[in-house]
Amino acid sequence: MKELSVINALIDSISALPSIGKKTAERIAYALLDFEPSKIKEIGENIASLPLKIKRCAICGGYSLGDSCEICQNPERNHQFMMVVHEPKDIFLFEKTNAMKGIYFVLDELLKGSKPTGKLETRINLLKNRIQKEKTSEILLATPMSLEGQTTALYLQSFLKTPNLKITRLAYGLPFGSMLEYVDTITLKQAVIARIKMGEE
Repeated sequence: MKELSVINALIDSISALPSIGKKTAERIAYALLDFEPSKIKEIGENIASLPLKIKRCAICGGYSLGDSCEICQNPERNHQFMMVVHEPKDIFLFEKTNAMKGIYFVLDELLKGSKPTGKLETRINLLKNRIQKEKTSEILLATPMSLEGQTTALYLQSFLKTPNLKITRLAYGLPFGSMLEYVDTITLKQAVIARIKMGEE
């Protein structure tokens, strides 16, 4: 039946999302069928507008409505204090804590070998240039508490190390292997406030 093929196509589309299995996708798809047509149209338009309205900040790599984000443009932020994160969505997690008053830089990838290559190598070189331009005095490495996240942090510590740059890491208390998006706001806030200078753990 044509109607069922449309539903199956929707289920396949929904199940392509992270952490969404086939059963969950089915429940979402059938729930949508109970919505008013206007609500379904609104959801569809919001999804379709994402690639048209959301850009990547040319300075930090975070999500933005323009060429550069509000954080990078804000003169009231502490531009000498920079947090390095894995993905753009991580910025929103730390902004919710109200503990981060500096600026950000997004790596996009984590180190998988002994040395960065491709996009990660480019991003790290851009990070180094930005540190010099902003005259950054401290960088907080907020990469995930995973093997790749820790390896990336250690590499950055070695690569970026200079006498005038303080390099810190999120405080312990975050479970090893945990994804930042699943850590509560209070724990994230304390991890920022009680950050540790690398080499002094």
